[in-house]
Amino acid sequence: MAGLVLDQVRKSFGRTEVLRGIDLDVAPGEMVVVVGASGCGKSTLLRLVAGLEQPSSGRIMLDGEDITARDPAARDIAMVFQHYALYPHMSVFDNMAYGLKVRRLPRAEIAARVEEAAQMLHISPLLGRKPRELSGGQRQRVAIGRAVVRKPRLFLFDEPLSSLDARLRTSMRAEIKRLQRRLGVTSLYVTHDQHEAMSLGDRILVLNEGRPAQLGPPMEIYARPADTAVAELIGDPPMNLLPGWLDANGRVRLETGDTGHGRPVLVGIRPEDVAGGHPDGDGLVLRFTPDTVEPMGAEVLLVGRLDTGAAFSVRTLPASFALGSRLDFHCPAQRLHLFDPGSGQRIGPAGPVAR
Repeated sequence: MAGLVLDQVRKSFGRTEVLRGIDLDVAPGEMVVVVGASGCGKSTLLRLVAGLEQPSSGRIMLDGEDITARDPAARDIAMVFQHYALYPHMSVFDNMAYGLKVRRLPRAEIAARVEEAAQMLHISPLLGRKPRELSGGQRQRVAIGRAVVRKPRLFLFDEPLSSLDARLRTSMRAEIKRLQRRLGVTSLYVTHDQHEAMSLGDRILVLNEGRPAQLGPPMEIYARPADTAVAELIGDPPMNLLPGWLDANGRVRLETGDTGHGRPVLVGIRPEDVAGGHPDGDGLVLRFTPDTVEPMGAEVLLVGRLDTGAAFSVRTLPASFALGSRLDFHCPAQRLHLFDPGSGQRIGPAGPVAR
């Protein structure tokens, strides 16, 4: 099976190592989304695949061919940028057709490809307009259409929706996913937005300080984050991470000043996995005092502290909450995540929990 393969790709700028050994295998027709905090190396990774930068070491393969040192124009890759990069003096048609004209394709084939892409993207009525006459969403559709008409072996998306408002981002995410599925083109998509990553990716590659922290299907990464960096990045709001310890019987306790006897751990609890009251069976009781309430539409986010003193947040249904008054919540044992406090690596799901 071919597709896109990165084999121990590294990149340094002077003494600064930006990418530290990236292995990635993107199957033909698959969409892999690269996500991570600012400065993690995700845009550099995309530029290496595009040929805009050269790796310090490692190989990049596309459909079984080594393209590591190949000129960008000879890679048969189409890239969609954040800022559209449309020619302001050209019509929409000419912007979309420009790359095909450079390749000297017949006029009839150019017109057919542009019209086909315009229909797919619902921009046929805009072909005679100039970019200044278009909205942000329309300009992004044109930029995507310009990539589509080339019928490339690989799509690269460099945060293409980050300059759009929230409503447009949601609709364009659906458009990109529908289009990529229809065309079946292998795709690498870079974003800092976890919602885009979760909704678009067949798999997600999480980068942390230039290293691959985790690669897998979106819900697998959400349900079983490999380390605390992934746990804090994937999920909205981020996972609560609390100091605790495992006793000799494998029971989990939260740290209350006395660390107790056992193995120190970080206990991960997602704000949406918390329920009101006391657990029927095994579960961790959380005595919580909220000091702010943030409306989130159908739910609210409570932010405050546990009686252990640790900062904590709860995502729950709206109700009358008395700020400054203690509330009792709990988290089922099977919803807890345990991490090593030194390395941050996942230990596994928790077992029985002491109240």
